[in-house]
Formats: sequence, structure tokens, C-alpha cells
Amino acid sequence: MGRTKNIVYRLEAEDQEPTSDQINALVSVLHISTEELLRKMGVNISPPAAARLPRTLVDDLLALDAEQMEVAMRLAHALRHSHAAPSARP
Repeated sequence: MGRTKNIVYRLEAEDQEPTSDQINALVSVLHISTEELLRKMGVNISPPAAARLPRTLVDDLLALDAEQMEVAMRLAHALRHSHAAPSARP
């Protein structure tokens, strides 16, 4: 992964969130899909039916490269905070 063992230890101990580049490197080295890695990390990738995205949007998201995915994640985070209930905002 181009990093020291310390990063792997921090990821395993959940002291650090993996970057999209690290996730891509892990799936490449482990020869598994991104979905499988995330599932093994305990990430729920099967949202309730009401929250499911249209298949075409999911396909488009899965086609993004690491940099584009990072931008999409920041945008989703910003949108989630801008639409939060006033009492839920920091």
C-alpha cells in the first residue's frame, strides 16, 4: 500500500478511517471487491428499501476513481449536515 505497517495497525484498531486510496489498494492486494471489503469492515452496504439509490446512480458512483469518490463523499457529508434538523446541527 506504499505505507508503513503502522497505518495497517491503526486501521485494524479503528484508530483511523481508511482513505479511498487505501481502500482501493486493499481491494487490489486482497483480490476482493470494494463491497466485500466494506462488508468485512462492518459497513452496512444494504440500506433499507426507502433509502436505496437508483441502480444507474449506483453504477455511476462505482465507476468513479479515487479522487472523484473523495469529492462525492465530501459533497454527501456537506449535504447531510446542511439538511440536518436544527437541533441536530453542531
